[in-house]
Amino acid sequence: MLSFGKIKITPERCFLTVILFVAAYLAFDKRFMQDDAYISFVYARNFAEGHGLVWYPGSNEYGYTNFLFTLLVGILMKLGFGPESASYLLTFPSALITLLLLYGIAKRITTSAPVAYISVTALALNHTFLSYATGGLETSFCIALIMAVYYQLICWHQDSGSKRLKYIAAFASLALLTRLDSALLLFPAYVFMLVVMLQRSGVKPAIRTMMWVSAIPTASVLALLGFGYAYYGHAMPSTFDAKFGTWYVLQGFKYIYAFVKAQTYAPLLLFVIWFFLVSEKDFVPSKWIYRSVLLSVIGIWLFYVLHVGGDFMEFRFLLPILPFFYLLLFDLLIDNGKRTKPVFLGAITGIMLLGNYMQPYYFQAKMMDKNLIESTGLLNRWMHGTNYNWPMLGKKLNSYFYTGSANDVKIAVTAAGAIPYFSRLFAIDQHGLNTRSVIAEGGPVYQKRPGHRVKASNKLLRALGANLIIDHPIFIRKKGDSYRCLATTILITHESLAEIPAVFIHLKDEYYVLAHYLKQHPKVEELIRQGLIIRHADVKNNTRCGKDFIIPALELPKSS
Repeated sequence: MLSFGKIKITPERCFLTVILFVAAYLAFDKRFMQDDAYISFVYARNFAEGHGLVWYPGSNEYGYTNFLFTLLVGILMKLGFGPESASYLLTFPSALITLLLLYGIAKRITTSAPVAYISVTALALNHTFLSYATGGLETSFCIALIMAVYYQLICWHQDSGSKRLKYIAAFASLALLTRLDSALLLFPAYVFMLVVMLQRSGVKPAIRTMMWVSAIPTASVLALLGFGYAYYGHAMPSTFDAKFGTWYVLQGFKYIYAFVKAQTYAPLLLFVIWFFLVSEKDFVPSKWIYRSVLLSVIGIWLFYVLHVGGDFMEFRFLLPILPFFYLLLFDLLIDNGKRTKPVFLGAITGIMLLGNYMQPYYFQAKMMDKNLIESTGLLNRWMHGTNYNWPMLGKKLNSYFYTGSANDVKIAVTAAGAIPYFSRLFAIDQHGLNTRSVIAEGGPVYQKRPGHRVKASNKLLRALGANLIIDHPIFIRKKGDSYRCLATTILITHESLAEIPAVFIHLKDEYYVLAHYLKQHPKVEELIRQGLIIRHADVKNNTRCGKDFIIPALELPKSS
């Protein structure tokens, strides 16, 4: 062991330093921003500007699910940070902290340096984990809080001491305030605590201790629900109504399968099945106490994924259990090494690490798979496309229409993040996550996509005063006298807009975006006269789109 002054240089410290540096470099290289982050940023900006956590001043819409994260972003914005930088300040360090906590947990529950090293390496090289170190959402921030709970839990179990219990209560409260569904990940920890307390001190002392350890998290949840009801008129965000109430097991299964396939995990999972059925003969209770906790976390969360149908963002919904998955997997693999040839174990481990490396090449090439799961590359393209992107569209709408008046043009969008954020216009969320009346209407079933299964009817949009329906932005390029949809546009449409006049809104140079002109507005009419908005009827014979990129106003049948 070497030393540098008072700093001792150990293999462990060298490994952690290198792995953190590598992870930080790779995460920064994969950094991206996604549209859904700007939903939280809208609320955060309004908070920073003194309007409160609202969709727009005077609104009672409750469309975010990450209270603490949105609040912290709002505070940082008030201090002068941009929303993107503010989110990175919270999520990027959280990803690195998660690696340290995983290492600490692995060392304590396995007493095996190889398990700790390989588990951390696998997570540090995982494309999904690295990508969501940025992205603008709370994912990495919340996972770090969950991992902090489990690290303190293992320390308490091995060292005792009420101080650890206080930390558990504090981190659990913060995780629940960040995302309420963290309760599912925390449940096994609290069951484990109760069982251990019953064994150590009996029923009454265990119940007394559990009551105060649970009191702070419970109070936090009740306070959040009370805040929602008092502030918005609803205890739960609109997302709860959009996602729950129906089981989407098949969609959830496809989501999990797509992840396994993208990661080339099939050989590894087959090995684990073989391990349980054939290999594990020397049952060691002390090891399986912790393994049962890990299995419970993974199992409960997968059950939740099956219930809600997963997510449309590239495997973000499976990220909370990845640290537990890697730890359990490599604990089993390496513990089984005495009965299995090292070459075989090495091959299985190599396949998994290769899957981590190959995932972006496999999945990014498709951009969006048949289950409507969008790759991080596609999510980022919506934000940073060279000639056209959603922030550009939002800024252009702002320059055309925004004055800060209640009489400004009202827009309806399905991409309810960057466009409302940058336009600052009154925006109707066509999927209802920020416009609860859409969900209350029970509009037409739109697609098999978590949280986006209903869509506002044209009748409701008229009642809400929408002037322009942007829908899912369809970008168009003018070539000569013809207008053509761009190949990177993804058309996602349910209800026909055939009876609503279509217009092309000029973005820059030869680029336009398709919109439908639902309700007349003086400013829109002015821009039409100026030639900045072109009526589709004037060019309909010169509009061409590819097979999968049709203009709804021309091609889709009317709905009943």
